[in-house]
Amino acid sequence: MIGALIALRATCILLGIWGLLNAAQWLATMRDWQDGGARGWDVRGLRRGRLYRTSATALLFAPAGLSALAGAQLAASAALILAPISGLTLVWLGGFGLATILLALRAGPDGADKLITVVTTGAILQVIGVVLGDQRIAFAGVLWTGGQLTIAYFASGASKLLIERWRNGDALEAVFTSYMWGHRWTAAIVRKRSAAQLVAWLVMLPEVLFPLVLLLPAGWLFTVLACFFLFHMAIAVVMGLNHYPWAFLAAYPSALLLSGWLRLALGLG
Repeated sequence: MIGALIALRATCILLGIWGLLNAAQWLATMRDWQDGGARGWDVRGLRRGRLYRTSATALLFAPAGLSALAGAQLAASAALILAPISGLTLVWLGGFGLATILLALRAGPDGADKLITVVTTGAILQVIGVVLGDQRIAFAGVLWTGGQLTIAYFASGASKLLIERWRNGDALEAVFTSYMWGHRWTAAIVRKRSAAQLVAWLVMLPEVLFPLVLLLPAGWLFTVLACFFLFHMAIAVVMGLNHYPWAFLAAYPSALLLSGWLRLALGLG
C-alpha cells in the first residue's frame, strides 16, 4: 500500500504540473477567444448542437467564463501539487477534472485532454481506495490508467503499421515538413526516404510492443518509460504542443504499479 501511495502522490503532482501549464496557456491566449475573433463563441458556437447554443453555455464559454475555469484549474492544480493525499484530494481532483473537461469542450478535446481525463478518473479511484483502505478500489484505478495507457500506445502503433504511407515513411515526412507541424531540422532529416522510414519504424515498433514492456523488471521498465517521455518531449518541442508530454508522464506511475503487480501475479519476481 505504501508503494501505491507514493505512486498516487506522484500522479497528483504530475497532474498538477499539466494543469498549471494548461491553465496558463488559456489565460495567456484569452484574447483569441473573444467574440468577433476566429475562436469567438459567436462563430464557434454555430458549429455545435442546440445544447451549446444556450445563454448558459454562451456565458461559460465567453472569456470571463473561460478565465474562471482556468483559475479554478490553477487552484486545483496547485492543491494537487502541494497537499498530501487525503479525502480532500477528491475535491481537488473533481474540480480539476471538471475544469479540464469544460475547457476541452470549448477548444475541442485533443489527445492530451483525453488522456489526462483518464488519469484523473484513475486517481479518483485510487484516492477512494487509499482513504477507505480498500486495495481492490485502488487497484481498479491503477488498472484503469495503466491499462488505458497500454491500449493507447498499442492502438497508435498498430494503426500506423496498417497504413502503407507510415510504413514507407511518407506520412512522417508529410507531418514534419508541413507548415503547421514542421521544423527546419526535422524536415531536413525526413526528406531522405531511408531516414524517414527508419524513424517511422522506430516510432511504430515501440508503441505496438508496449504491452510486453510491462513484463520487464522495474529498472528496465523505468528506462523504457524515460525513453518514451523523451520521445514525447521531442515531439512537443518540434510541434509546439507545450503540455502534451506531461499527460503521458502522469500515467506512468500507474504503469509502473501495474507492471509490478502483473509480474508478481505471473511469478516473475
